[in-house]
Amino acid sequence: MANVSSALALALIVSANTNNARAEMGSFGHFIVGKMKQMRDAGAKMQVTGKNMRQSGLDDVKQGLAAIAPVAFAAKKAMSFEDARADWAKVANVDRSSVEFKKMNGEALKLGRYLAKDGEEAYSLFSSLTASGIKDSDLKYVSKIAGEASVAFDMIADEAGTVYTGIKKAIGLQNFNSKIVQLKALKELSYKLSS
Repeated sequence: MANVSSALALALIVSANTNNARAEMGSFGHFIVGKMKQMRDAGAKMQVTGKNMRQSGLDDVKQGLAAIAPVAFAAKKAMSFEDARADWAKVANVDRSSVEFKKMNGEALKLGRYLAKDGEEAYSLFSSLTASGIKDSDLKYVSKIAGEASVAFDMIADEAGTVYTGIKKAIGLQNFNSKIVQLKALKELSYKLSS
């Protein structure tokens, strides 16, 4: 009987320890599940915070670009104007420090305002007219006429200058200062552009 009672006592001890271990394991399992939920919640909060930070950074970049855009546009226009001035100086073989060059700067700006175009287009027109043989003394006068044609026919200014001087050569004009010559050239220009 002693063996039976020892076995029973041992079974009771083992049973009590296993029940206790099961309870401890269940409690530990709940603890782990709770911690995992806390970690998921913290991860979700970090994702939201990250998205908000990213959006805030993008908004800052957009605001920065919006603030600098007018300055960049003005700088680009100024550089294009300087390029057009330099092109005309090369075509006309004029020193950029000369009085003539500075005078043409004023003429280009006046022509640009008159045609509602920028100075860059006026210099492009000057370049095309000079390259096609228009004398400096006639340049102001002819560029105004060709510029008006470019506005009337919705053309790029230097294109109008090239067409205008092509017509001059085609119909054998020598003097642009005559009203009859101007009308003849404009008539030819309108025929050429409409066809």
